[in-house]
Amino acid sequence: MNGLNKLRNTISDLFHPTLGLRKNNGDNIFNNIYSRDDIKQIILMSLKAEHPVHVLLTGSPGCGKTQFLENIKAHFKDKAYFTIGAHSTKAGMLNYLFEKRPRFLLIDEIEHIPAKDQAVLLSLMQSQIISETKYGKIRQTQLKCSVFATSNSTKKMLDPLLSRFVMINVEKYNYEEFKEIATKVLTERENIEDENLAMTIIDEVWKNMGEDYANIRDIIKIARLAYNEYDAKLITRTMFGSRN
Repeated sequence: MNGLNKLRNTISDLFHPTLGLRKNNGDNIFNNIYSRDDIKQIILMSLKAEHPVHVLLTGSPGCGKTQFLENIKAHFKDKAYFTIGAHSTKAGMLNYLFEKRPRFLLIDEIEHIPAKDQAVLLSLMQSQIISETKYGKIRQTQLKCSVFATSNSTKKMLDPLLSRFVMINVEKYNYEEFKEIATKVLTERENIEDENLAMTIIDEVWKNMGEDYANIRDIIKIARLAYNEYDAKLITRTMFGSRN
């Protein structure tokens, strides 16, 4: 009977490939990202696609876009290259692509790459070809590479580059979602055992910043400084008071 069920599942996955992804969702590389199931499915399909598919995650700071790139990097290791747009140069990016030939190029805050350097990405995404002229010599290669990027804004990005991406907007968490993911971060990653301290940090950040600006990064900063609830309130009052 088990063999028959396995055969049925295999046939079902062939005709409905996304069902297989959903069934394995608990074991996928985004297991530590709360909710965002539809986004996970699309990125998983992009990672498994036979031909390169490029994905751009847009949204305000603190909505968790970067974590998707970090998880891809952690899972694929040397097959993925992670860089930050503001620190990326045409020469540096080309050298890495030529020498390491990554399957996935991960760019956080891609909008900070200068327009003149975005042409390198456009060529890669459009034709899977990269080329460089240096000291009068030309080197060129074909590279099967998918680009996964994040952006807080697309205003500085070239329209031809944007048109090559599957664009996905990552919405901010509501309070219940924010509380759940922040609690996981504080207990599992920051090893905070005091539940009252964890909830104080979460509530103070949400109270001071609200839905539009509450940021998991602020939660982590405060957690690494505070030893008790008094510390947490002092830090948040000082941090957010200076922003107003």
